[in-house]
Formats: sequence, C-alpha cells, structure tokens
Amino acid sequence: MGQNQGKKNLTELISKHWTLIFILFLAILGTYYQSLPYPFSTLDDPFYINSNPYLRDLSWKGLYRIFSQPIVANYFPLQILSYGLDYQIWHLHPFGYHLHNVVLHILNAVLVYLLLKKIFSNTWIAFLSALFFGLHPVNVESVTWVAERKNVLSMALLLSSFLCYLYYLDAPRKTRRFEF
Repeated sequence: MGQNQGKKNLTELISKHWTLIFILFLAILGTYYQSLPYPFSTLDDPFYINSNPYLRDLSWKGLYRIFSQPIVANYFPLQILSYGLDYQIWHLHPFGYHLHNVVLHILNAVLVYLLLKKIFSNTWIAFLSALFFGLHPVNVESVTWVAERKNVLSMALLLSSFLCYLYYLDAPRKTRRFEF
C-alpha cells in the first residue's frame, strides 16, 4: 500500500462523516442556544468589552496596543483581538459575542472528533468522546461567559496544533497538504 493511498483529505472525511458532525453541531447548539440572548455579565465583561477602547480601533496602531499592553491585568491579545472582530460586526450587542463562543465550542468538539478519529481509527469512540466533550457541564462557564473566551479559543488552537502534528508524524516533509 502506497503512502498516500490510506490518507483521506478533509472534504472526503467530512462528506463521509457529515451526519455525525451535524449531530455534534445540533446537540451543542441545542444545549447552548439559551445563552445567546443573555446580557453581558457584570463581573469581567464590562472591562473586557463595554469600556475597552482597544476593541474600537483595529488599525495597525490599535493592533500594536492590543498586542503590547495587558488589559484588566491580563495579557491575552488573541482574546482581545477576537472581541475587536466581534465589535466590528455586533458593536455592543451581547448576542454576537455569545454566538462566537458557542461556534468556537462547536469547532472544538469537531476537532476532538477529528483528533480521536486519527488516534483510534474508530468512528464511534471519536464521536461519543466528542459528544461527551461538547455536552459536559465543565465547559458551561467557558462557553456562556464572554470573558472566558480565552478558554475556548486556546482549546481550538491546542487541538488544531495536536491534529497538525499527528499528520506531520505520518510523513514529515517541508511542504505538505493537509490530508485527513
């Protein structure tokens, strides 16, 4: 068997397993849809969003400030940048910020599915584990509280890097197409 014969690209995997990925999407959205119309929390959200001047300026100077200065005594520039992108679309309407967190959590569940499918080569173990991850109550705070976007965002980057590394281990080379 040739090196590339056993590999599937992402579109083939999604077309083959789209129903399971769609079930993940529906289950997680069905669980978290009630959090979408909630207002901002009165804890950290006013500091991160309502009174944060960095969100309003995504020019080069504004990006420099986002990446060079801590906000609320924390340094999470990608989180603040994602709020800035939300502000450009939704301004100060909490719905969009909550929606962004839910979409990131759904992405994380799909990445868990892809990662475990790659590790175990078993569709059902991967699907049930991803469903368990997506619906587990430990994630509620990170998904529904806008100020905790750093958790769902860093999880997406972590899972993506693990997945890329596993595919790199299959056949390391300088240039590569992502094949799933």
